[in-house]
Amino acid sequence: MCLLSSSQISKAYDVEVDGIYYNLNTVKQTAEVTRNNTNTGDYYGSVAIPNTIRVNGNTYTVTSIGFQAFYGCSGLTSITIPNSVSSIGNDTFSFCNGLTSITVDSNNPKYDSRGKCNAIIETTTNQLIAGCKNTVIPNSVTSIGDFAFQGCSGLTSITIPNSVTSIGYLAFGYCNGLTSITIPNSVTSIGNYAFSYCSDLMSITIPNSVSYIGDAAFFCCRNLSLVFSNIKKPFAIDGYTFSLISGSAILYVPKGTKSSYQAFSGWTSHFADIIEESGTQYSLSITASGNGSVTYNGTAVKNRTTTFTVDEGTSATLTFTPDNGYQLASVKVGSTDVTSRVSNNKYTISSISANTNVTVTFEAIPAVTYSLKITASGNGSVTYNGTAVKNKTTTFTVDEGTSATLTFTPDNGYQLASVKVGNTDVTSRVSNNKYTISSIPANTNVTVTFEAIPPVTYTLNITASGSGSASYAGTTVRGRTTSFTVDEGSSVTITFTPDTSYRIASVKVGNTDVTTNVRNNQYTISSITANTTVAVTFEVIPPTVYSLTITASGNGTASYGGTTVRSKTTTFEVTEGSSVSVTFAPDNGYRVASVWVNNTHVTANVKNNQYSISNVSGDITMNVAFEEIPATTYTLSVTATGNGSIAYGDNEIRNGSNTFTVNEGTYASFVLTADIGFRVGSLKVNNADYMSNVKDNQFTVNDITRNTTVSVVFEEREKALTL
Repeated sequence: MCLLSSSQISKAYDVEVDGIYYNLNTVKQTAEVTRNNTNTGDYYGSVAIPNTIRVNGNTYTVTSIGFQAFYGCSGLTSITIPNSVSSIGNDTFSFCNGLTSITVDSNNPKYDSRGKCNAIIETTTNQLIAGCKNTVIPNSVTSIGDFAFQGCSGLTSITIPNSVTSIGYLAFGYCNGLTSITIPNSVTSIGNYAFSYCSDLMSITIPNSVSYIGDAAFFCCRNLSLVFSNIKKPFAIDGYTFSLISGSAILYVPKGTKSSYQAFSGWTSHFADIIEESGTQYSLSITASGNGSVTYNGTAVKNRTTTFTVDEGTSATLTFTPDNGYQLASVKVGSTDVTSRVSNNKYTISSISANTNVTVTFEAIPAVTYSLKITASGNGSVTYNGTAVKNKTTTFTVDEGTSATLTFTPDNGYQLASVKVGNTDVTSRVSNNKYTISSIPANTNVTVTFEAIPPVTYTLNITASGSGSASYAGTTVRGRTTSFTVDEGSSVTITFTPDTSYRIASVKVGNTDVTTNVRNNQYTISSITANTTVAVTFEVIPPTVYSLTITASGNGTASYGGTTVRSKTTTFEVTEGSSVSVTFAPDNGYRVASVWVNNTHVTANVKNNQYSISNVSGDITMNVAFEEIPATTYTLSVTATGNGSIAYGDNEIRNGSNTFTVNEGTYASFVLTADIGFRVGSLKVNNADYMSNVKDNQFTVNDITRNTTVSVVFEEREKALTL
C-alpha cells in the first residue's frame, strides 16, 4: 500500500486582497501570502503577487510566501513573484499540476527565474526550490530542493543538467507523468523519497557519480521495470528504496559488479533479476508532450516518456506526427534545440555515443484571438474564467467564436447597477447575476458598475420617564419621547443613565419587558425589522439596611437611638452610609471595662463614655462590659515606743512598728495600753499632736486621704512624794 508522504495543512488568514489571502505583521507592516480556511484549491488561473497591499489605510510589504500556501491548487496556471518577497516556505507549490508558468521579478535580490526557466531558484545557492511542468532546469543550477516538483503530474519529461549535484527530499515525488529519467554524472546524492510515487516511471538511469541514495528514493514506482545503475562500487541502500516497484523489474549493472550488488539486500530484494551489461549500450529516452506522437523503431510515444536501449554508434530516426489542428513546437536533444533541423517531420540522431534524452512538444496551430477587456467599478466583482475583477480593468485573450459567461458578485449591501458591452446597455439581460456574450467576433469591452442597495428604514421611538436619561446616536432623551430613523437590519444600542441615587426600574421594547437583559446600563436591539418603541423608567434606589447588635454585660448600660441596653443583647437597623454613636453609662462605682466592635478591641477609642462608627457599610456587632472601679489605698504606719502597746484591730504593736494598707476615706481606731506605772507620754498623727483626741485610752483617725503615720510614746508615771 502506497501512503501519502505530505500532509495538507489548513491555515487561517487575516485578510483577503484581490483574491489573495494574507497574514499580517502589524508591527513590521509586512504581509505573508497564505491560504484560506479550506484544505486545497484556494487559487485559480493566473496569480500575480503584488509588492505591497493596502489594508485599513495601512501599507504592508509582501515579504514572504508561507508554508504550503499554494499546496494542491490544481487550478493555478501561472504565478508571478514580486521583488519584495525574501522568504518562500517549503512545499509551497506541491500538487499544483495545472501550473505552467513561474516568473520571479528580475529585481528580486533573493530569488530568480533565470532564462525564463519557469522555476524559482535561490540566487546565492543556485538551488531550484519550485518548478512546474514547463520548467527547463538551467545549467547553473547545482541542486534540486525538497518538494521542488512534488505532485507535478503534468511533468512528462525533464532534463537534469550536469551542473546538478544533489536531488532533494520528494523533489519529484508523485510526478505521475514521468516515464523515464536519466540522472547526470554530476549528481552525487539522491534524497529520501526523491522519485517516490511516480506511478508511470518505467526506467531510470543512475550514474556512477552517485554515492548516496536516500530512504525510499524510488518507493511505490509501480511500473518501474528497468533500472540502469552505472555505480561500479555499490553501497548499502535502504530496504524501501525500490519497494513496491514492478514485480518483473530488472536491474542492469556494470560488468563484473553483480556479486557486489548481491551483497546488499537493498539492491536485490525487489528485482526479478540482476543482469550485467555485456557491451556498451545507451538509453534513448523519448518524451512526447501535447497533441502528437513520436515514432522510433515502430513504437509510438505519446504524452509519456519511453526509454529504448540502443547500441553504441546506432543512428536513430524519429518521426513526428502532430494531431489534427496541432503542429510540432520543439525538438530538443539533451538541452540542444534541433527543431530547425527537422525535415518532413523527421529527425535523425547519428551515431549515439551516450545516454540521450529527446524531448518533443506539440502545440495547437494558433487560433485567431481577440481581447476581452472587463472593467469593474464600485463595490462588487466580475468573474470570468476563474479570475475575479474588482475596481480595476483586466484584459483576457479569447479565441474567435468563444462564448464568455460573466458572473457578477455585488458586495453585501450592494447591487448591480449597469452592464455595458461596448456602448450597449445589457443590464436587463442579466439573469441570476450572470450574462453570456455569445461567439465573440472582435475585441470586446465590458463595463460593469455596482451601487448601494437603498436601505429600508424604520422609526425608533425612545421614551425616558423618571430621574434618568436614555442616549442613542449621541442624542439624550430625558422626561420625553424622541423619534429616530434607523436602517433595516441595523443594530441599536441604547445607554441608560440614572440620576444619582436612582436606578433603572424597567425597560420595555414594545410590550416586552427586557429589563433583565440590560447589561452595564446598556441594551442592544439586534437587526431592526419594524417600527420599534423603547420605554425606560427610573426609580429611587432603596437604602441598604444593616444590623447593629449591642450586647451590654455587667453593671452599666449602652444606649442607642433612645433605647437602653442592660445585661442583654438588642439589635437595631441602621442605614448604609449613616453614622452610629453609642453612649455607655456605668453604675456608680463602676466603669467601662472593654468595648469590642466586630471582634476588634476599640476600648481605647471610647471618649466621654461614647463610641462612634461613621459611614456604616455592613452588619455591626458591639459588646460592652463594665467593671467595678478599684478603691484607692494608703499606708498606715504605726509605731509604739516604751512600756506599753497600741492595738489596731487584732494587731498589737509594742516597742516596734507595723504598716497596714487602708482604703481611701476609711477610718482607723486604736486602743492604747500603758504598762503599770506608765502612761501615754505623746501621741502624734502625721507628726501632729493628737493627745487631745484620746478618750479612755482610745482614739480614731477619720477619713484617711493620704499615707498616715501614728506614733505613740509611753513614759513612766511620776511617783507620789511620800512625806
